Amino acid sequence: MSEKQSLKNRVAVFVTGQVRDHSDKCIQRLNEVLPFDTYYGVCTNIKNNKLDNVKNIIELFQPEPEYHPYLVEDKFVPDCPTFRRYREHKIFNKKGLYEASNKQYLEVLHHYNLIQKVPNKYDIIIRCRFDVFLSNKINFFKFINHVKETEQTVGISNLNKFTDENKPLTLGNIRSDINGEVYLYNHLIFHKRNNVANVPQLIKEKRLLPAEYGHYQAFAEKNGKGFLNYQGGMVIARYKFN
Repeated sequence: MSEKQSLKNRVAVFVTGQVRDHSDKCIQRLNEVLPFDTYYGVCTNIKNNKLDNVKNIIELFQPEPEYHPYLVEDKFVPDCPTFRRYREHKIFNKKGLYEASNKQYLEVLHHYNLIQKVPNKYDIIIRCRFDVFLSNKINFFKFINHVKETEQTVGISNLNKFTDENKPLTLGNIRSDINGEVYLYNHLIFHKRNNVANVPQLIKEKRLLPAEYGHYQAFAEKNGKGFLNYQGGMVIARYKFN
């Protein structure tokens, strides 16, 4: 059995989030560069565009937020200027930001819930968003092998929304306003299935953090093997196609 075929028996791609304009183009490219069994978690109680000619759609439900993830107890707050800025004034002063940021831990829950609904044979999981358009010039297989060999998690994002998806990947956290020790880039994530925290318990305890901080808690922290962040290799669809 070839290495590629062996990986196909172990790897699954999970797509979650909101189905938006141009998601069809994103899915087509995703299937080209990561040709593995792919499952699409769609929350039936939020607005989504229709998915055409797509198999393995799994219905999810988006609950109402139980707490605001930027306003958790002080003992759970990461040492991070961005987080402090949100807590101290930003989410209260910018119109609509309080409500929007209130849901930022639910995307972590959606990926967790989709994992629970898919066969256990897949021990390496790739998480992607419906609005991420990947480069076809980058060998993403190397990240699968890295996860397999080291059990580390790999997160990839394109932080410059106007940057072309074919920008070479840059290793490391290049933002000075984040705590890179607890911040996992989350447009595309490669992780072991057994490196998944108990997300419902984190929510029950009101300590699951938002966005990249929550993805770190949920999919990189448990086994203590560490993680890598990369920037590049993708673009958000609305900036490419609009």
